[in-house]
Amino acid sequence: MIRCSTAVAEKVQGKIGGCVQPVHQQSAHQSSACGGAEETAHLEQQIRRFNDHYCGCLDDRDFERWPDFFVDDCLYLVQSHENHARGLPHADIYCAGKGMLRDRVSATGVMVYEARQQRRFTSALRVLDTGPNPRAVTNFMLTEAMIDRDPVLALTGRFDDEFAWVDGRLLLRRRICVYDNYRIVQNLIFPV
Repeated sequence: MIRCSTAVAEKVQGKIGGCVQPVHQQSAHQSSACGGAEETAHLEQQIRRFNDHYCGCLDDRDFERWPDFFVDDCLYLVQSHENHARGLPHADIYCAGKGMLRDRVSATGVMVYEARQQRRFTSALRVLDTGPNPRAVTNFMLTEAMIDRDPVLALTGRFDDEFAWVDGRLLLRRRICVYDNYRIVQNLIFPV
C-alpha cells in the first residue's frame, strides 16, 4: 500500500490523520465507455495525483515509503540533460530495482550532511501513451533551504516516466529525473 504524508492526506481527504490511498486504475467498463480524450484526461488526473503523493512523501522525509511508489524491477535515474540527450549511461543517482531504492534510503541515514528542508513542485504534465504501461513527462522543480540560509532553487528539469498497473494501482516502472542545471548547487542526498 502506498501511503503519504499526513499533510497531503489532509488536503486530499479533508480530515486530520487520514492517509492517502494509492491511485487506482479505472475499471474496464469505465475505460470502454470513455473516448480517447476523456481517457487521456482521466489518466492525467491520476498521474497528477500520483505525483502529488510522491512529492508529499519526499517533502515530509518519509523516505522509507518512497520505494512503494515503484514496481520491483524499476529503474530510477537522476541524470543531466546533456547525458540524457546524448544517450550516455552516466547518472548521478542510478537505481535498478527496488532493492537499490531501499539501499539509497538506508544510505541517507548514515551520510553526513547539513540539515536541510526540500520542497518539490511539478507542472506541465504531458501524457505520451495511455496503453498498458502509460508514459508521461512532467516538469519538476526542487527547492532547498539550509538551516542557516534562504531557500534556493536546487534542481529543475523533467520526469520522464513509464508507469505500470499493478493490482489496480498506478506504480512507476521507470522514472528518469532529467535535470537542466549546469551544476548541482549542494549535493544529491535525497531522492528527487
